[in-house]
Amino acid sequence: MEPRETTLPQMVIGTDNQKTLTSAVTAVFPSCRHTLCTLHLKKYTIQHLQDEVGVEMRGRNSLVDLMFGRGVVKSTIRAENDIRVARAATQWPAVDE
Repeated sequence: MEPRETTLPQMVIGTDNQKTLTSAVTAVFPSCRHTLCTLHLKKYTIQHLQDEVGVEMRGRNSLVDLMFGRGVVKSTIRAENDIRVARAATQWPAVDE
């Protein structure tokens, strides 16, 4: 009997996108898929909307909810993602630019 080849699932590592950590992950696990932690993405989005864009708290909360609460990040298939992005772009036209 010949040994069966098995396909292992691709390794996925999530980080906060810190450059040194990302470089280390790539060096040690070159074939893994790198994703960003949604907790950090949410934090960075809130900070950017506040500091760089100047969106007031109510607006930030609304947009962050569209993206992370029940929105784009929760999409599991491409069509669902496209619908949620379109909905966000309707409420926040600058999102689509």
